[in-house]
Amino acid sequence: MPEVLPANIAALIAQAETLAAGEATADTAPAFLTPITATVNNQADATRWRYDLRPLSLDKKAFPKTSGAGGTDAVWDELNAEVKKLEGKIEGTPLTETLLNLMYQYATLLPSPVAGDISLYDYVKTTASMAVALDEADDEACPFLLVGADISGIQGYIYNIVSKHAAKNLKGRSYYLRLITDAIVRYTLKELGLFQANIIYNSGGGFYLLAPNNAETKRKIETVAKTIEERLLSAHSTSLYLAIDYVEMSTAVLSHKSGDLGDLWKTLSDKRDKKKASRFAGMIEADYDRFFAPKPKSGMMEHDAITGEEIENGTAKNFEGGKISAVTKLQIELGKKLHDFKVILVSETPLEGETGLHVEPLDLGLHYYFTDNSALNRIKGEGPICAITMNEEATEYGIVYDELLCRKNVVFAMSFYGGNERYGQRPSTYEDMCDVKGEGSFERLGVLRMDVDNLGNIFHHGIGKEKASLARLAALSRSFDYFFSGYLNTIWIETDPERAQIVYSGGDDVFIVGSWETVIDIAERIRGDFREYTCHNPAFSISGGIAIIEPKFPVMKGAEMSGAEESNAKGHTCQGEDKNSISFMQTPLNWDEEFPQVKKLKDDILDALDSKVIPKSFLQKVLRHRGNADIKDHKVRQMKTYWMMTYDLSRFKERNKAAAPLVDQCLREVCSGDKTLNGMRIKTDYHPLELWAVACRWAELESRI
Repeated sequence: MPEVLPANIAALIAQAETLAAGEATADTAPAFLTPITATVNNQADATRWRYDLRPLSLDKKAFPKTSGAGGTDAVWDELNAEVKKLEGKIEGTPLTETLLNLMYQYATLLPSPVAGDISLYDYVKTTASMAVALDEADDEACPFLLVGADISGIQGYIYNIVSKHAAKNLKGRSYYLRLITDAIVRYTLKELGLFQANIIYNSGGGFYLLAPNNAETKRKIETVAKTIEERLLSAHSTSLYLAIDYVEMSTAVLSHKSGDLGDLWKTLSDKRDKKKASRFAGMIEADYDRFFAPKPKSGMMEHDAITGEEIENGTAKNFEGGKISAVTKLQIELGKKLHDFKVILVSETPLEGETGLHVEPLDLGLHYYFTDNSALNRIKGEGPICAITMNEEATEYGIVYDELLCRKNVVFAMSFYGGNERYGQRPSTYEDMCDVKGEGSFERLGVLRMDVDNLGNIFHHGIGKEKASLARLAALSRSFDYFFSGYLNTIWIETDPERAQIVYSGGDDVFIVGSWETVIDIAERIRGDFREYTCHNPAFSISGGIAIIEPKFPVMKGAEMSGAEESNAKGHTCQGEDKNSISFMQTPLNWDEEFPQVKKLKDDILDALDSKVIPKSFLQKVLRHRGNADIKDHKVRQMKTYWMMTYDLSRFKERNKAAAPLVDQCLREVCSGDKTLNGMRIKTDYHPLELWAVACRWAELESRI
């Protein structure tokens, strides 16, 4: 490489550097990185938050802090040591993309020279992608295309499990969809002649790319969309659909001279959503019969024992006394392999040798091999390979370097995904997760769905018109992916990995199945750690719903029920504040004002039960009075409830002297008209009797574990 860049290349990079951040380089380089999440909605104390100068990791060492943040140049020494391993071993595109992945590991928590809230990694990556686009653009004033894509139907596809074998298929089915998304992104980059740096964001079934604005790129995007649409339809009928579109992006928008990057991002989202609303429209117009004409012999086809879907004649596979499709069989094998694989190899040509499980999503010419370190030196193939390490291996390439550096065309990468099942005992069924403890125990499964509130508005307007830049939007996207695809593993492992399974996590979505009480604990931990990770910025909140079902209940219905609970949480209002809630047992509770107080009351009641201070009949009395109160809009309409409850519980107290303090507390809080719980004022729109009933029911269920 020449010591001095050609003038035209140097000029492109200089322009890209300014446009990437939306501002010129600072006079003094920032000492620490301010989290992008702290700056959203102009939080007043944003600058007091900072990251340690250290490599990325899946623990709270990588969380922002308000004091004690530090670090030394040791992180640079570590990065230099990794780079030296590559000298003379790989070159060209494999080298540059490996360097980018090393920057992700070592420079994500370091400040850029341009602004204190833009990481060095996001700055370098965005600059590189812009330089590539500027070099090939036809329009000098509007040189960029912001390309956005989203696969719709993901949740419905994952949840479409109708049999008792759901635990054997759900994890593999979820990860199979991740492979589809990854293959689509890689295929799109290849067809557009772009690089990994051009990916602004890729998680949760959606992705954004930066491409040059020219006629050829626009034509190729349309061709790619049609190809993928056809492949998805052939492989999965109308279950899945890719909506992809683009908007032109000017240098004036990026330099804040005119327009708003947030509005542009929203315009792209709206265009993409419009395509979702008319999915397969072009194909239907061209071939109506393919979609609506009756299929010959359709009623005679075999059906998948797990998904219930029709199986093409001659393709059925045997499975535990039934039949499954080839795709379902592959997903089951993938779910098993996720327990213990070490590396994913991605190749554009088939590999040979001890390659492990092989998946070629949508026949797009991208081959994924799930393999073990010990087999790496016995894998044969001439084409370029991308070697991806996962989760706890993601921050140490280790033996992967040693075994693959003999090749000149290997890209080394790292990635995260939710729920590597090497931890724990990997229960084979949901019944095992519920930890059966004998007759009469409450054996129930919890199905949790959560996502971030108001995320679209945060991306469109949270950074602010004058601060909006592609590097900041990329950093915000990456921050969510780190938490939900990566750090979520830490929450799961530290809670109870033997009694829960992360089925799906990515973007800002979570889908977890496990024993009901463990799932509640995980949801509470996710919410607490998310608040800490987002610097307690009030702009960020997360809501979720938990369905409590029998272990053999169809997961598809359980997912629908948890979705309804999540909707309850999203629609919940507490003293004028909406969302920011968790809902279970058909009762949404605000995370700050209601959930902690109800949980504390539940614990007090449970302690009283365990110590024999009160019998379970007390719980039944409270629940019965709650049922007779005819509460509507959080107001008791059956007024005799107050004197009947006072009479009933007073007589109960006479027979159970030790229960007097708790009974008196219940009557005082329910009948006084004050909004109190646990003897303290509570901000809530609920009547206290509603909250006492929830706490009693929760305590009653826990007492049966």
